Amino acid sequence: MSLSVGIVAAIMAGLGWAALDVLRKQLAASLSPTVQAALLLCGQAPLFVIWALWAGVSLPAQGYWAPGLVLVGITVAAQVLFAAALQAGALSLTIPMLSFTPALSAIFAWAWLGEVPTLKQRVGVGLIVVGALILHGGPDTWRAPWRLLLGPLRDRGARLMLIVAALWSLTITFDKHCLDFAERPAHAAIQSLVAASSLLVVLAVRGDLGALRGVRAVWGTWLAAVLALALAVAMQLLALQTVLVSLVEGVKRSFGLISSVILGKVIFGEAVTLNKLLGVGLMAFGLSRLL
Repeated sequence: MSLSVGIVAAIMAGLGWAALDVLRKQLAASLSPTVQAALLLCGQAPLFVIWALWAGVSLPAQGYWAPGLVLVGITVAAQVLFAAALQAGALSLTIPMLSFTPALSAIFAWAWLGEVPTLKQRVGVGLIVVGALILHGGPDTWRAPWRLLLGPLRDRGARLMLIVAALWSLTITFDKHCLDFAERPAHAAIQSLVAASSLLVVLAVRGDLGALRGVRAVWGTWLAAVLALALAVAMQLLALQTVLVSLVEGVKRSFGLISSVILGKVIFGEAVTLNKLLGVGLMAFGLSRLL
């Protein structure tokens, strides 16, 4: 496969993830975070199972299960909190917080693995932090700059999405460890099946399984979200065959940053302010330095 095909696939993956963000924001108006996460995982699980069966993979080695179960817990928590963040905050103020995922990954690798980031990467982390602070600044920010420090903390959606970014930054380590004991299709199928089952058990214990019927009112949006997820994952895997991981991640996060402001305005009527434009711009540039 040529490099040009890989780049097109990376762009398609970025568009798929951006579309999924919007669709999940729409679902958040009708479904609780736990129900939305369960429905999305139940929708993607059959796709990964088909992939595993088609690939003819075997079960993972014994060393897979301990880190694999930890990863399931992280995935379930991140999915529920992601839905809760979109329900609580504006698309243009929550999705940009995911730019902290590679930044936190670099910090965790520095603290735990001794992988010292380069000067360019440290500048990138700094720009992402400053961009996030400006993004959440109010109209009086420039008259009282110290209020920037409280910006993201005042927005519940942003706080929750920061936790999601931290959780997703941890998944890279666990994914790498799990793939030492399992093939990718088997890993994807097991993770999605166990995560979906876990959320169904949670709903059953809470007596909320009946809430899953709420998908009937938004089945078109839910189906579109599942298909957007399938497109995003398929194109991302295709892109990774010829394109650097950092480039694929950069394209994905950049599309998320830009589309959150544009689609937030067009679809949800969110205001486009100087703070948002400057904050997102700084975060995008910081992301390019970091990756």
